[in-house]
Amino acid sequence: MVHAIRSSKITPEPVRNGIIRDIVGIRNNRDVVALTTAGDGAIPTTHILVENIKAYKSDLRGAVEVGDGVKDIVIRNVYARESYYTIAIQDHQRSALETNNRVEITNVVGIANKYGILAQTHRPGHGHFNISGMVFIGCHRPILLKHIDFASLSDLRVVGTRERSPIKIEDCRDLSLQDVSIRHSSGKDGAMEMYWSKRVKVEGLTLDAGSTRFACGIEFYKPVGWLETYLNISSMNGDSVEPLKLFEI
Repeated sequence: MVHAIRSSKITPEPVRNGIIRDIVGIRNNRDVVALTTAGDGAIPTTHILVENIKAYKSDLRGAVEVGDGVKDIVIRNVYARESYYTIAIQDHQRSALETNNRVEITNVVGIANKYGILAQTHRPGHGHFNISGMVFIGCHRPILLKHIDFASLSDLRVVGTRERSPIKIEDCRDLSLQDVSIRHSSGKDGAMEMYWSKRVKVEGLTLDAGSTRFACGIEFYKPVGWLETYLNISSMNGDSVEPLKLFEI
């Protein structure tokens, strides 16, 4: 049994080299596992392994939160069903030290959640995320990333997303998306929406012709006057779907 102690005399210390595993949460109001720092990022949390975490019916949160300046984190084997998200990436806007970096996430499954991977990030500086092996079924928006640089998403399977783009990217730099498959999904916009992002590479986007309907493969929004190379697309399979629509805003 763990007893909570609250005292203004306790001085937080760094958390390093830990393992968190084999936890199931049902109808939790908070995350099953939340990784954070103390002192608004000044007191670090680093080198943590999180694995085998499950969340069920968590209406307000999800299985795992990565937040407020943690670094060198490995997360694997995460499952959430009928929850707000599977995994969240967060900061709380209190300090420039709250940027999360060097995070590896593998083997993630979300079913009937509002979000799969949700970035609730408010400032640039988050980066070096490697996320692979994702399956999201019946989720409202499987991927929402914001203000994360040098990130790689690969081996993503989306099934049964309706009404909006399954993947939305905002203000990310040096981003790679590889081996993305979308089935039994539809929306009035593109399968991917990207805003104010630079040096984005999409390789291997498949939209199942028999079960998927979108306005185009990718909608890309950039400010007027940007001259830099923004987007590199290769190996897109969407049959009659227009691969790219470019907008200046």
